[in-house]
Amino acid sequence: MIDPILRDEQPHPIRRAAANLSYAHRFVASLDESAPEAITLSGLVASLDRCVRSLDAANHIEDLWVEARGLVKHAETIVKLREAAAKSRRNALIPTMNAAHDALLEAADRLTNAKHVAMQF
Repeated sequence: MIDPILRDEQPHPIRRAAANLSYAHRFVASLDESAPEAITLSGLVASLDRCVRSLDAANHIEDLWVEARGLVKHAETIVKLREAAAKSRRNALIPTMNAAHDALLEAADRLTNAKHVAMQF
C-alpha cells in the first residue's frame, strides 16, 4: 500500500502534492514506465517544479492567480487519473492521489486569497 505524504511531513501544499505525485509516479513506473499514467504523473511533477520557480519570481498578485488556475487544472487531471486507477490494479494509488489532489486545491486557495506576492515554499 502506498502511504500519502502528510501535512507534517511536507508542510507546503505544492511541495506535498509534488512529493505525493513523485511517489505515485515511482509506483506506476515500477509496473510499466511507458504507461500513460506514468507519463502524466511525470509531467505533473515537472509542472509543479516550474510552478514553484514561477512563484519565486512572481512580481504581481496576478502571477499568483495564474499559477492558482494551473494548480486547479492539475487537480482536475488527478481526478481523471484517480478514476482510471480505480479501474485497474493501480488502485493502491488512490490515497496518494487524494492527498495530492487536496494539496493542490489547498495551494490554489492560498494563492487565490494571497494579500501579497511574497510566498514561502
